[in-house]
Amino acid sequence: MATLELRLTNLAQAVGADIKALTAAIAGLSNGGATIKSATINAPYGAGPYSEVISDPLVTGGSKLIVQLGSANDENDEEDLAELSVSATPIASGIRVTVVGAGLFGGPIPINYMIGA
Repeated sequence: MATLELRLTNLAQAVGADIKALTAAIAGLSNGGATIKSATINAPYGAGPYSEVISDPLVTGGSKLIVQLGSANDENDEEDLAELSVSATPIASGIRVTVVGAGLFGGPIPINYMIGA
């Protein structure tokens, strides 16, 4: 059995490799100049799966995207957002965002995204 010190060293090396891979992936977006953008989509109350287009002239159909739910707001708190998942498809001059929840949802849903080449 490995010593605790050896196990911690191996863990630190593995985490370091993961961080380096993630950093390289992020740097590859927009040649290292990627910034996080925010938008809000407005799902009608009682919506099931809901799609909306976020307009962004920098997006092309071949863009690579990283998309996540944004911060809680007055109408959708952390618990509400935790029940939702988001996916996105790049289209010319925009992002088709689809939100799916375990049940019905609605209101303003914050979206954060980054655009790659």
